Amino acid sequence: MNLYCDEKLVGSMRPYFANWRLEFSRTPAVPLSPHFQCVKSVVVESEAVNSFFINYLPEEPYAQHVAARIKPYPRSMEDWFAALGQELTGAYALTPFATTLSPAKYIDLPYEKLVEGMQSSRLRADAMAFTLNDTNALPRLSLAGAQDKFALWFNPRAKEAEQRFKIPTGRAASTHIFKPDSTDARYPFLPANEYACAQLARAVGLSVANTSVMTIGGVRTLVSERFDRQRRGQQVQRIHQIDMCQLLNLPRERKYGSHNAGIDTEDFFKTCDHLAVPALARRAHLRAWLFNFLIGNQDAHAKNYSFLHQGGWQAAPLYDLLCVVPYLPEQTLSMGLLGEYRPGWFELDLPRFHGQFRDS
Repeated sequence: MNLYCDEKLVGSMRPYFANWRLEFSRTPAVPLSPHFQCVKSVVVESEAVNSFFINYLPEEPYAQHVAARIKPYPRSMEDWFAALGQELTGAYALTPFATTLSPAKYIDLPYEKLVEGMQSSRLRADAMAFTLNDTNALPRLSLAGAQDKFALWFNPRAKEAEQRFKIPTGRAASTHIFKPDSTDARYPFLPANEYACAQLARAVGLSVANTSVMTIGGVRTLVSERFDRQRRGQQVQRIHQIDMCQLLNLPRERKYGSHNAGIDTEDFFKTCDHLAVPALARRAHLRAWLFNFLIGNQDAHAKNYSFLHQGGWQAAPLYDLLCVVPYLPEQTLSMGLLGEYRPGWFELDLPRFHGQFRDS
């Protein structure tokens, strides 16, 4: 597969025994990862290539919804990237060798078509799609995570509803992520919950993604402005972004610290060593962890933290802030502290925890 960075061909990925081989034909404008030497003529042959790129793809059960809309049905990593690789999170893109990046183009999405697509998706329990001019147009689906979502170009300031939504195609960039209320009765009011937590985080001075709640066809939907995109007039520029699993060079199966030798608080603080200003990053990390703990976000796993490359690696604004306790009151913490995952038990050994925070 061809590997692009900021629209320029910078390398290739090929099957290499059980893994993938990544080779750079030119030095990209921004590094793919702090773990790969991203310069011309360098070849990376390891399981780490597989782990890094799989982290870009949707997870179950959302992945099943997405796969239902892709033809032919994706059965391999190469199939997935052939279908979704032109808009990965961040600045990079993948295409099959026989193709190149498609030109950027935005398709106007009338509001009634957005509503139809939303209602159809919920009835069919699959990914969002819109019928436009007798063709099915898929919104951007290459979003990691397990919750249903889709991405569009969105201008909330447009006077007319008909001018607010566009479907990015080819290399055109989306600007917002939409997360409809869950169809699962066990998880009501998710958009309101996440919006309230984001507003609380902002009120206490944390950096957090811009969010709002809107109703689309009777469905409450969280709208999150992408922080890996930057508008420049009519253009939308990509900012390179990776999540914590990618920053630590680990597979997504280890996003939960509580199992599979997963990413824990100690690993969380180790990410600061890769960032431009480690001391400030440690303070921000501590505040982020404490905030998630205090709001009852037991699902604050490693893929719910990301990092942007802007003259160096730095922590991205917080996102996926959610009070999980009302839905899963018995759930333990995804990212524990010194091996403790049970909320309410930390006060039993405060001196030891204070020592870790002081050292961090």
